[in-house]
Amino acid sequence: MRARTLFRSVKVEDQDKLAMVVKNIEQFLVVDDENQTAYLNLPNNHYWWYWYGSEYEAHAYYLKLLSRTDPAGKKASGLVKYLLNNRKHATYWNSTRDTAVIVEAFADYLAASGEAAPDLTLDIFFNDRKVKTVRINAQNLFTFDNRWVLEGKQISSGSHTLTLKKSGRGPVYFNAYLDYFSLEDFITKEGLEIKVQRRVFRLTEIDKKIKDVGSRGQVINRRVEKYERQQLENWATVKSGELVEIELIIDSKNDYEYLVFEDMKAAGFEPVEVRSGYTGNEMWRMWNFAIRRWLFLCAAWRAANTASAIGCGRRFRVNSALCPPEPMPCMLRSSKPIPMRLS
Repeated sequence: MRARTLFRSVKVEDQDKLAMVVKNIEQFLVVDDENQTAYLNLPNNHYWWYWYGSEYEAHAYYLKLLSRTDPAGKKASGLVKYLLNNRKHATYWNSTRDTAVIVEAFADYLAASGEAAPDLTLDIFFNDRKVKTVRINAQNLFTFDNRWVLEGKQISSGSHTLTLKKSGRGPVYFNAYLDYFSLEDFITKEGLEIKVQRRVFRLTEIDKKIKDVGSRGQVINRRVEKYERQQLENWATVKSGELVEIELIIDSKNDYEYLVFEDMKAAGFEPVEVRSGYTGNEMWRMWNFAIRRWLFLCAAWRAANTASAIGCGRRFRVNSALCPPEPMPCMLRSSKPIPMRLS
């Protein structure tokens, strides 16, 4: 509500007041060049639950302001991408109210930036050979042929170049995807919207005592479980019977719901905890200890676009951790494998 009132009270002609408002807003602005997004890191920890505390509605009115002042800037296009990435089920945001305001802000941005009326020709070159030409204008903006696919033997071994050349008016947004099967022993990690890192530790039990209260109120020394963690590198050797802990460090750029992470079991390693179901962990709603893998279900992930380190504390094994592509194929992310020797 404050964002709406502020937006309506500012006139573009009043440059001094406009500059003050923009300066106050942009103290919360974060630009992510890697993900090509921009967003406001609002201190909204207490009232986000209420309808008047919607951070997405605040972003929408900020986009309306940028549409009036700087529609061709990187901040406006980055904010549009951020809002698109943070939809629920790829269709809406928190409520009908903020969804309507965001759609209205998108319309303002399209009209102000000129993206609603492109007039351009796009040529696609593969290895300096023209393979496709597309004409894009206001009449076919949502219906033009926007895909070019190579499969199987159409792609030979070695390096290739893919070039897009535009002539005319209007911006071009594009994505390139490569799916392949690899027999290499060490598959490197990948990730953009979600990144998964994993570390393996050898746990060595140490003698640890704490002060506690006895049955008669006296001070006693009580022995507690305590381990010393030693990080293991690739091809480290562990002995049979030793305790190994796998730690997953997850970094997310967006808020998500119902993420599933898979941690595959390795030969010779068995889990310490074997009971599946709901947990008391505030991060993982439940886990499932299957025969060949462990599944961790996260019901609500509010990353607030900051790195979030989660120590899973699972004790056993060694292959890649995986965020499977459900419900969205673009969510497929994996960590690097950690090969080990068991003696």
